[in-house]
Amino acid sequence: MTSLHDQELVGVLWLDADGRIEHLNDRAATLLDSTAPKLVARLLAELVRDRDAEALEQAIAAVGVEPSRTLVLHVHRAGAWAHLGMAVCRINATDGRVMVLLADRGPGLAQVEEAQRQTRVDALTQLQNRPLLVGLLEDRLAADDRTFAVVALNVDRLRAVNDSLGHASGDAVLVTVADRLQALLRPEDAVARVAGDDFVVVCDGVSTRAHASSRVERMLDAIAQPMQVEGLDLHITASAGVMLVTNHDRPSADVVITQANDALAAAKQQGQARFLVHDDDVRTTATDRLRVETSLRRALADQRLRVAYQPIRDLRAGRIAGAEALARWEDPELGTVTPERFMPVARDSGLVEPLTRFVLDRAVADAAAWRATSGVDIHVAVNLSAQDLSRRNLATEIATTLSSHGLPPRALRLEIVETILVEADDRVRRNLSDLRDLGISLGIDDFGTGWSSMSYLKHLPVDFVKIDKSFVMGLGTDREDTAIVRAVVGLAKSLDLTVVAEGIEHPTQMRLLTELGCDLGQGFLIGHAEPADVMAASLQASG
Repeated sequence: MTSLHDQELVGVLWLDADGRIEHLNDRAATLLDSTAPKLVARLLAELVRDRDAEALEQAIAAVGVEPSRTLVLHVHRAGAWAHLGMAVCRINATDGRVMVLLADRGPGLAQVEEAQRQTRVDALTQLQNRPLLVGLLEDRLAADDRTFAVVALNVDRLRAVNDSLGHASGDAVLVTVADRLQALLRPEDAVARVAGDDFVVVCDGVSTRAHASSRVERMLDAIAQPMQVEGLDLHITASAGVMLVTNHDRPSADVVITQANDALAAAKQQGQARFLVHDDDVRTTATDRLRVETSLRRALADQRLRVAYQPIRDLRAGRIAGAEALARWEDPELGTVTPERFMPVARDSGLVEPLTRFVLDRAVADAAAWRATSGVDIHVAVNLSAQDLSRRNLATEIATTLSSHGLPPRALRLEIVETILVEADDRVRRNLSDLRDLGISLGIDDFGTGWSSMSYLKHLPVDFVKIDKSFVMGLGTDREDTAIVRAVVGLAKSLDLTVVAEGIEHPTQMRLLTELGCDLGQGFLIGHAEPADVMAASLQASG
């Protein structure tokens, strides 16, 4: 879409809080019969007929308080008074700056009206956009007697719809979500699409957690109803975060939206189709996540993380066959930061890729050194995330890393969480095929925790499966867990896949896994994660 600044018929001016022109495009200068340098810093009201100046000032003062309207004003041009269409739009809700659109009456005026509408409405859903919502919030916050709830709402897994059915289908989902939200609103409420798959709903008159929870539950239930897209019944869910604004708490609009988003992020950490109301716990969590993110960026830049290795045992041969590389972090300010604490932050803040590169480079270098000094044919396993597998040139990067350290591709095993493979798009599939073509072994981590259909095993280049520790823990004592492990081993063997069991902590578990035909195992019974030099010493002693 052509920007407002570049439209041929529309003049655009930006005014400061006092109504003075900060800058303008060439068309605006032409319409005002002057040049941009001469107009900057002048009061726009000085350029119109005296009796129009008051209407202009009223329109500027009313921005965000009432629907803006198109004015017909008079400016002195070429020795006569010319009629111009003019509209005023809010730029920023907090500093008073506004945008003014103007054009000659006629076709240009229609374009002003359309441009004005674009500044207020999301083109896809026809909901309010973020600037208009922020203005509405600022006005409500300025009224001390207004209590309301701000709901930040995100559509779960919209990317899977875009990747599998196309972006047109994803857009259809967003339009349906918008329609369902609007259907639940009262006249005094408001809803906006603020970005991508993010919406914000303002529920007026809501002052208690119970009332807010009731409203949000209705929203999530409405969205979760099946929707028809491309002839398919899609079951879409959404997650939400809620910020209550009371008479005692009047932050800025941006702060309110941020706090609602903090609650949304905390809700998503617990799963999908959930919501949380912002409180001290959410505030603490958000603050902690920011501290962790800041420290993690610094630790990655300074190479202050380390990699530990948990040994993987060949259950039949009774020897160490490999090791899984695990990121470990000791921070001078935060102390020991567990993966459960820093990995979600890494995923949400775009730090997964540099973290994976760090772990992969260290793991490949250490494995090459172990093989050289001990003579043991050992492999190293590294976890890949969804972000990693969506990266361009992933296979080339990994091939370069292997070559630089002299590790043969067959000595590297890459583990991928099962849900990533179930939802694999074309790029993920290409990356998997390219990695497999290099000779790298690919496997499914936490196997059995996300399976709804096993058909993907036939179509993806997988070499091994790792049975999740939640099933191994009950082996021999829980009939269902034992049956699941037996079934997984049998399925894997029928597909010529290697089977790895994780979470082995008791001799009985290891004996039963060996009897069932499991190939490899890891867990505290076999060994804890240790630094690279400890792993090297163990290999030399066993060799």
